[in-house]
Amino acid sequence: MLLKTEQDEKLVFSDLGRTCFAEWHNVPAPVQKDPLDMPTRNVVVTDHEDSPVDRPAKSGRYQNAGEVVREGLRSVEREDAEGGARIEALRDAAQAGMADVKARRIQSVDSAEELYQHFGTVAAGAIESAHDRESGH
Repeated sequence: MLLKTEQDEKLVFSDLGRTCFAEWHNVPAPVQKDPLDMPTRNVVVTDHEDSPVDRPAKSGRYQNAGEVVREGLRSVEREDAEGGARIEALRDAAQAGMADVKARRIQSVDSAEELYQHFGTVAAGAIESAHDRESGH
């Protein structure tokens, strides 16, 4: 039996002599995608590959093997995106280097020792600049 009281908008539920009170809410239920509407794939894995899929599902970290596989796919997507960003950074660095060569902003060295000395000087300058930025200079 349902009764709505006028003064506090509560519902009174009577269940075999027990009365419970519940707040009256008009909140729509969340819409969940029907799992049957999602694409499915059958995947063959080796015994070695089965363990990393099965173990997290059995431990309770994931509800099932499908969740483990989907997490792995998200990881692949992240790696692909990061790899693309690294390649783009390398291209930018190569273009900057080529622009420096064309503008003759280069330094020639005659030996490996001179090259290492130059790298040491560049590194020391970079460290000094970083310290200056940190200290506010």
